Amino acid sequence: MSVGTLLVYAYLVGATSAGCVGSFIEWRSGRGLSLRAPFVTPDHLGRSLSLVLFAGPYLLLSELKAARARRAISVPFAIIGLAVTTGWALASGILLVEFMGLCSRLL
Repeated sequence: MSVGTLLVYAYLVGATSAGCVGSFIEWRSGRGLSLRAPFVTPDHLGRSLSLVLFAGPYLLLSELKAARARRAISVPFAIIGLAVTTGWALASGILLVEFMGLCSRLL
């Protein structure tokens, strides 16, 4: 497999996991996710870090969408935010793919 194919696969794994985790948490809590309390708090640091790690791209995309709707962010900054979201999904996808590869080798 080429490096490009692996990068696309890792990005898709990261984006899919962010969407699934974010949607599940929204469904369970009954409200929209955000990077504010009650979802991200210093009182529950472990929960907040795991949420931001796995659902971070979903959270950031949702915040960008809300900011654009309020006209609180300009188009260039929204594009930068989309680039960060893409990189975040790729990084979390790489972590997940490596973790699953490690688990399969241990079995």
